[in-house]
Amino acid sequence: MINKEIFLLLPSVDLIV
Repeated sequence: MINKEIFLLLPSVDLIV
């Protein structure tokens, strides 16, 4: 995965948690 994609996924995880 591209690093940029990971950074985009991080905010999503924060919202779920």
